[in-house]
Amino acid sequence: MKLYKVQIKVICQDLHEYKPNEFFDIAIFQQSLCHLKNPEEVLDNLYDNVNTLLIVDFIAKKEATNFPNWKLKTRTKKEFMNLIQGAGYKLKSFKKISTPQSIIQSAKFWLENIEKLDPVKVYGHIASLKNLCCFILDRNLEVMYMPWFIGVFYAEKDS
Repeated sequence: MKLYKVQIKVICQDLHEYKPNEFFDIAIFQQSLCHLKNPEEVLDNLYDNVNTLLIVDFIAKKEATNFPNWKLKTRTKKEFMNLIQGAGYKLKSFKKISTPQSIIQSAKFWLENIEKLDPVKVYGHIASLKNLCCFILDRNLEVMYMPWFIGVFYAEKDS
């Protein structure tokens, strides 16, 4: 397997205020739009300088649900499609990727990494995520009945 050196630029700023002043081929949202107060504003701010969106997020099976303790709002597939189209992008593909096993693997991943943190830093949202991971891992089979799944949206500018 050939490895490529890729330079990544990290910008630490409130996404709601961020407007890129340079061009980017793609914006990747990895389980993050669900945590934003106004994802419409964020996508609108990116439109002029971002050609492609890759969104991996929690998708509500039936109806959008707020989880205030996790600062998370799930949206239905249709709501995500409207969000993407409302920002001027055209959905090219969608894939449901989560299975009960993938959710369990994700919970293990996050829990292992949280446990590496200094315990003083495990509070607020991180503590809520740790509790959610423990809940999932303690109730293996119940994961099948969660009201959401993980999906991937790939969209390009509608031009």
